[in-house]
Amino acid sequence: MRKYFNVSLIVLVLATIFSCDYVSTTIEPKLTGGGSTADSTKVYRKVLVEDYTGHRCGNCPRAAEVLKNLEGLHPGKIIPLAVHCTNFANPNATYPDDFRTAEGTDYDNVLGVSASVGLPSGLVNRFGFGSSDFVKSETMWETSAVAFLTQEADFKIMITNTFNSTNNSLSSEIKVTALKEITGQYNLVALITEDSIIGPQYDQSLDPALYPGQINQNYIFKHVLRTSLNTAWGDQILNGTMAKNQVITKNYSQVLSAAYVPKNCHLIAYVYDSSTSSLKRYEVMQVEEAHVTE
Repeated sequence: MRKYFNVSLIVLVLATIFSCDYVSTTIEPKLTGGGSTADSTKVYRKVLVEDYTGHRCGNCPRAAEVLKNLEGLHPGKIIPLAVHCTNFANPNATYPDDFRTAEGTDYDNVLGVSASVGLPSGLVNRFGFGSSDFVKSETMWETSAVAFLTQEADFKIMITNTFNSTNNSLSSEIKVTALKEITGQYNLVALITEDSIIGPQYDQSLDPALYPGQINQNYIFKHVLRTSLNTAWGDQILNGTMAKNQVITKNYSQVLSAAYVPKNCHLIAYVYDSSTSSLKRYEVMQVEEAHVTE
């Protein structure tokens, strides 16, 4: 009986070892539209997180850190956008870079971001326009974003970029597919962002003995809104009903500024509810991002 018990115990231990090894090496299928479920046949919503910021805003680096951490926790599912606006973004001799854009200023004015709580502040899929918590502090971004990741998307977006380095021109094809029958009014927006821009940033957390004026001269700006390929509010792609699996294709071309570093640029494409009478007005229903060039 003792010998039999030992053999059984060995079999049990081996079974446990192999069982644990199997679980640890199971890989979740890659999804095409965000979410955290292993069902690769479905497309889930990704999340546009907008960080309204400025290089003269001493608390804004903390919000940028929150957004960076949020990206790391949900890789490929969070699409970040840094919108530099208000007097905090004005250039001067100390802060010579000008990251302001007509689009960013328009977003801030129309959506009432800085007027609500100042900077830093943000929007998460532009959910809840008109409500008291539409504009969110960085402490609310993760909780708000996670709520979208298990929601099935109404749209799928595919981006194909072709970049000509000879003349710095970008050609983009954006395909929007309805994943179910959809009725309403929706617009498509295409934005260019740039990463890894180095310049001065005021940071109230810095030791003034080490950083005169509490200015980080080598701050790395990420996800900076640079321009739009089709205006701040985009093109209407639906006014009525769109059948399931129907595809709408938009093509855009633009010569990028010589000031941009193409390898650090991305194209963000998103579809939002543009109906003035909708309870989801301005809400981003799906968003995707693609490198301008490899």
